[in-house]
Formats: sequence, structure tokens, C-alpha cells
Amino acid sequence: PDAVSRLAKLAFISLNASGVARVDFLMDSVAGNIYVNEINTIPGSLSYYLMEATGIHFDELVDKLLELAVKKQKEKNKLVFTNHINILSMTSKAGK
Repeated sequence: PDAVSRLAKLAFISLNASGVARVDFLMDSVAGNIYVNEINTIPGSLSYYLMEATGIHFDELVDKLLELAVKKQKEKNKLVFTNHINILSMTSKAGK
């Protein structure tokens, strides 16, 4: 269980996921290796039943997810993207 938990956290962080996720695994029963199969960032029913062991109730989970979504959107809105390549000038030169 500790190895699976560590792999789930690593997959979540590596994919820059947020909110609730369910990570599915495959296991090679002969070699004993565990592999990440897929990550479901918004699994069915928010898989809130998986949170019961932590003591977090469904309404509290939804509140936390909404707060996280608002926070992440505010952070995203602060980002500035620039492009220093003038693509149009490159295409006009290519035609000559």
C-alpha cells in the first residue's frame, strides 16, 4: 500500500493534476512490479467515498474543490504569455 500511495502521489504531481484524482494501477504478479495505468482527474461521483476514511464529508470536499478551482483560475489569470517569434514574417520569406 505504501508503494502504491507513493506512485499515486508521484503521478498526480508529475501530471500537474489538481483537485480529486483516482489513479489506476496494473500489477505484474510474477515480478511484483506495480505500474501506473491511468489517472482520472475527475472520477465518477468525485469518488468521494474514497475520502470517507480521511473524515472529509462530501460537502466539505466540494467546498475545497471549488476553492482550489477559483485559486488556480486566479493564478492562471495572472500569467502573461509572449511570443518573440514573428511567424508572419517567416512565412512571407518562405514564399520568395
